[in-house]
Amino acid sequence: EIRKAVGLTCSAGVARTKLLSMLATKKNKPNGQFTASPSDESKLWAFAQVESLRGAGLVGLRPEVRSAISGKFGANIQVCDLQRLLTSSDLSEILAPDQISAVESLVSTADDGSSVDAFSLPK
Repeated sequence: EIRKAVGLTCSAGVARTKLLSMLATKKNKPNGQFTASPSDESKLWAFAQVESLRGAGLVGLRPEVRSAISGKFGANIQVCDLQRLLTSSDLSEILAPDQISAVESLVSTADDGSSVDAFSLPK
């Protein structure tokens, strides 16, 4: 309907958190929707690249952190790889302690803590 009305495509992702919704949105681009069930969440994280964790006010990784990680480990490094890197000293060679904490927080919970209550959305 949006495409017919204004000539633009529109994608939407629905998930438990804003960050997971952003990853779900990428699933059926450029003109589709994807609803992530709890069992889909680990799959979204498994294929999410570090470079995709940005924007739209989401709790993600700041540009300098993404750039440092991608510069050392390659542009295609995935979020699931960060869990392994956190147990090694590789990240401490390129990131400050507060930046490592941000990576740990993001990877450990896969959750930005901002669940959306569908009943509180404006109608």
